[in-house]
Amino acid sequence: MADTQRIQQAIRSRIETLVVAPNPSILWFYRWQQREYAGLTVSHVITDIVPSESKQVAMGSPRLFRTRGILAFRIATPLDSGSGPNEAIGDLIEPHFLALVDTSTDPPIRYRKPYWSPWEVPDESMYIGRLVVPWQADTNEP
Repeated sequence: MADTQRIQQAIRSRIETLVVAPNPSILWFYRWQQREYAGLTVSHVITDIVPSESKQVAMGSPRLFRTRGILAFRIATPLDSGSGPNEAIGDLIEPHFLALVDTSTDPPIRYRKPYWSPWEVPDESMYIGRLVVPWQADTNEP
């Protein structure tokens, strides 16, 4: 079976190198770290890597597994700033996805075209938008 933890680590590594490191003025964290950052009132991005399907696509030795999922960036800015900064962060992230495509890594990660989707959430202090990117990764298992 495909190792989804290894796939997620490869995705996190690419995000850290190509998106987070060049933009230190934005607070970036993953969904599983959300408790540590509860009650934020500053602009931030919550990243969520969700494997949604994994199946064997080729027999033989090694066997080929394909895992698909989504990479969601929930982008939040204080409401007194309006939605402009939120969408600006989305625009900042979006161009990096072609650079995130990497077939030389193990496992290879292939992102399709991202789309920006505003997402209104009833919250007194923050405006939240969501940038979602479908992804797929292939792995070989003995």
